Amino acid sequence: MQTKIWPRIWQCLLWSCSSCLVFAATNALAQAPTTVQLPVFQVFSVNTTVSVPDGGGILLGGMNRAADSSVTRGLPLGKGPLTGSRGLSSVRSGANMSVHATIIDHQELDAAVLAEAAARRAARGEDPAAMAVHQKADNLTRNLARPQRSTPVHTSAQPSLADIQERNELAAANRSAEAESYLAKAQAAEAANKPGVAKIYYQMVARRDQAGLKQQAEARLAALNAPAGKSLVAK
Repeated sequence: MQTKIWPRIWQCLLWSCSSCLVFAATNALAQAPTTVQLPVFQVFSVNTTVSVPDGGGILLGGMNRAADSSVTRGLPLGKGPLTGSRGLSSVRSGANMSVHATIIDHQELDAAVLAEAAARRAARGEDPAAMAVHQKADNLTRNLARPQRSTPVHTSAQPSLADIQERNELAAANRSAEAESYLAKAQAAEAANKPGVAKIYYQMVARRDQAGLKQQAEARLAALNAPAGKSLVAK
């Protein structure tokens, strides 16, 4: 009896195991393919020196990666009752590094603001000299109503004539040097096709110099205010 019962028991076990495996394989094949995408964050740095244009950017470089993988499970075809299952995965990544520069020139910003204000005054027909006279008259009118304050008188030695002449010569030299500096800035602005900024510097030259520089500045102002003003840029 034992020799007849054991083969039947093994047959039942093999049949039940094969049925379970076939059912599991059928359910696995019936499922829809699933795609899983996980975000990956990575921070890296580069120590280098680059040259970029004013207010622009440049690409330093980049790096791209790709990987494909395949996994096959199950018995090979023709070797058993089950069919094999296969999983595929693909990974793509890319990284780029760039640098952007912003150059702030405070002197250029001040010149642009002054040029814009001068353009607005010119559009309204306002004369800077007339505005200065009006401001002085307004200040005098306000100060007339105030009571006079007694100021202490300090007795000191009167400067000599040589001291006065030396002070006047030093002040004249300073005004002349300042006028030459403003004239150079005006010519540079005119060469850079910035007539508004050039006018402001020419006006400052005319106020600080009483000789040839003043005449030159006034001549350039008249040329720039003309409908077809000539530029100092050499062609």
